[in-house]
Amino acid sequence: MSLPAFGYHPDPLATGSVIRSGARCACCGDARGYVCAGSVYAIDGRARASGVAIRHETEESS
Repeated sequence: MSLPAFGYHPDPLATGSVIRSGARCACCGDARGYVCAGSVYAIDGRARASGVAIRHETEESS
């Protein structure tokens, strides 16, 4: 699986904000091959979100 396009962060793998991982996403429960390594704001404390989940939440909020 490839990462979606992030308009404000064109290469999150190069910066280390997103890393390859077999961990499951705390938001969707899927193991998608990547997790966010940077800080993630979440009211309920879900600190391990996949890049796909983050992108989806960002699109839903706009």
